[in-house]
Amino acid sequence: MKALIVTNCAASAYTETLKIIRPSWDVRGVNIITATKWLTTDINSNFIEFFDSADFLVTGFPDLRQPSKKTHVINIPGFSFRGLHPDVLLLPDAPPSVIDGRSRDYSRLAIAALSRLGVFLIGNVYEELGYLNLYESERTKTELKFRRYNIEISDLFETWRETGNFLYTHIHPKVFVLSDIMRRAITGSIISSSESDKVAGRLRTVRDELADSVIWPVFPEIGEVHNIKEPFIWRKGKGGNFEEMSLDVFLSRTFTQLRRHNNLTPELVPDYEGVIMAFSKKKKTSRRAATKETAASTKSAAPKTDEPAAVVSSSKPDAPTIQPTPAAQGIAEEPKASAAERAAGALEALAGSLKSAEGFYFAPSRADAGKIGRLRKLASAELDDTASDNPLLKLAGGDPSARSSGVTDGFSIRVPDAFEHDASQHTVRVRVLARSADAAPTRIAIAYSTAEVGNSGWQWREVGPTWGICELVWQVPKMINGDGDYIGLLPDKPGAPGVDIHSVSATVRRSESYSSGLARSATIERSVTDPAPAISSDRF
Repeated sequence: MKALIVTNCAASAYTETLKIIRPSWDVRGVNIITATKWLTTDINSNFIEFFDSADFLVTGFPDLRQPSKKTHVINIPGFSFRGLHPDVLLLPDAPPSVIDGRSRDYSRLAIAALSRLGVFLIGNVYEELGYLNLYESERTKTELKFRRYNIEISDLFETWRETGNFLYTHIHPKVFVLSDIMRRAITGSIISSSESDKVAGRLRTVRDELADSVIWPVFPEIGEVHNIKEPFIWRKGKGGNFEEMSLDVFLSRTFTQLRRHNNLTPELVPDYEGVIMAFSKKKKTSRRAATKETAASTKSAAPKTDEPAAVVSSSKPDAPTIQPTPAAQGIAEEPKASAAERAAGALEALAGSLKSAEGFYFAPSRADAGKIGRLRKLASAELDDTASDNPLLKLAGGDPSARSSGVTDGFSIRVPDAFEHDASQHTVRVRVLARSADAAPTRIAIAYSTAEVGNSGWQWREVGPTWGICELVWQVPKMINGDGDYIGLLPDKPGAPGVDIHSVSATVRRSESYSSGLARSATIERSVTDPAPAISSDRF
């Protein structure tokens, strides 16, 4: 039997799910963008032949091409659930989102120019906008959407909810959600109801491709309602080449993008006036409280802000636009953190995301001073202990011939023996909190070496002048004797700016038991052991 899956970002999960359920079948999958190209601008005859001869077609795009009369078509709509991300808004004609160069997803609060960091942590603003009780209505909407395609997911929703945050973004669920949807969609046509229940446990090995993509966090006040606790960090990038953004960085970049919008009008923001009114209520309340505490301070002029609030400009009555202007009259401005304080807050948030992760954590200390002097493949390696929180490791002049094997020729950190054993035959995730030592950007290479069964090789990452997280993801081979595992750090070649290292963390991704409820952690990670590769053009 032949089965073809043509859909969106769920293509890989649906394909691997069906491969596990029907291992003897010829199952192939492709995303809609590639499929459209193969049918129009870059004709792929092998793909067309397989499409026309498939016994089953699983798709979310039934109008893509007329299937053969013998083909059984199973339609699955795209997944979207804003119950945990109520602030996400698709902004038409906008520049690309700061977390994904292809999407137009923005924060509704940011679009309304509520630029102050505190607004994202104010529960009563969320309550005014209905953010805190949107979950159930969004759930009903999603269930009805799938029910129109004869796919019942109402009972599955409770299982997903018990795991905590089952989403990476409002349209990117975790892999167990997609596997559940796939097996429910094919029940009655490919498998029976009893078989569907039996195969659930076998699907725990499906590779979570979306885990290596963007993340839009659950706002803390919303997470509190749903018992979800996770770092308040946005993530962009893919395949281990990630950058994590604190709230301050996310907002700063979002405002930069919004200023590039040629026609940003209130009509593009649902309930724009409601957002402004909700924030105004909070601001007035805050002012009254501040007046009682320090009457003298309220008499002084409101300080200038780096990111002014937005108001509707009526210079063109028929087409008002949202412009960055001075704060709306009658709304007192609260003192804003200085640039240094905002930078310190951003660093604290990023460092906290590394330290809070379960696994291995390294921060430079004065005890490393002797080790630094013995490095061979670095022009410069110093410990800067003038920082108030913890010393910084300063590396420069990496030798291009440095080995990534063994102990590595860069600055090497040996992980504990227990971590080495845990990492065997699993995927490790190494994150390095770093910045350029200069105003100009630079690079850093990261390697994970087992010292006996291979290493990741040097993986180069871009580093800017502000603090950011560089990431390496690598599948560790099976340990033999256990000769030690090392994390190697190598700065760019001599003459390039050096790098400052704040801290390093490493975690192990594991498979979870599907039948036992998967996991209640806010960051469920799946094993990529023996993944079934996504279908590429050479298969057609």
